[in-house]
Amino acid sequence: MLDEERNENPEELEEVTETSGEEIEENESVDEEEEDLDESDDEEYDEEDEDEEEEEEVEEEPLLTTFSDIDLAEYRKMEKRVPSSVLVPNLIRVLAVIAIIGVVAAFFIPLIYVLPVFIGVVMIAIAVVCLMRGMLADKAYKKMMRRDPSDTHRDYLFFEGYMRYKGKVTNARIQYYEIIQCIETDDNFYLRVKGRRAVIILQKKNCSEELIAFVKGKFGSLK
Repeated sequence: MLDEERNENPEELEEVTETSGEEIEENESVDEEEEDLDESDDEEYDEEDEDEEEEEEVEEEPLLTTFSDIDLAEYRKMEKRVPSSVLVPNLIRVLAVIAIIGVVAAFFIPLIYVLPVFIGVVMIAIAVVCLMRGMLADKAYKKMMRRDPSDTHRDYLFFEGYMRYKGKVTNARIQYYEIIQCIETDDNFYLRVKGRRAVIILQKKNCSEELIAFVKGKFGSLK
């Protein structure tokens, strides 16, 4: 009897091992399916992320566009109409140097002598700088040419709440509320930007009638 039971037990053991092996294979197949699902989910997320990045990179279409070619003659015209671009910065530098010299002199010479001389020097300095404004404009323009001669061409793109201007080495975005002054002449618009020395020159010959009306309506009151 014992021998028969022993003979039967190996068969049962074989059946148990076979069933356990099948269960292991089934578990492995389930794990593989879960891994495939995880990978497919990751691929879907990656594709969604790529689509989002592409959407972020695409910039909205501009409402209006124009361009300007700035040569030396245009730069001189701009400097005469917008003194803050070249004249004022140079005048501030000269007056700052004179003020430092005056303060130092006041430690060694009585103020009663220093003050009249200081006022006279300041008046002379202002006159000289004003007379040299054409030369200063030429110097600023040549400096721009040394940086990159091809940067004289500027493209201007107008959007809903901001504008962008692009050159060879410049690419700036300006909100409309940053523009604090608009000077109109027969040939150009000059837009002065808060906190920047750069002046935006819009040549009317390159502007559409729609753009001219837009600039007048948006910035015309900023005299």
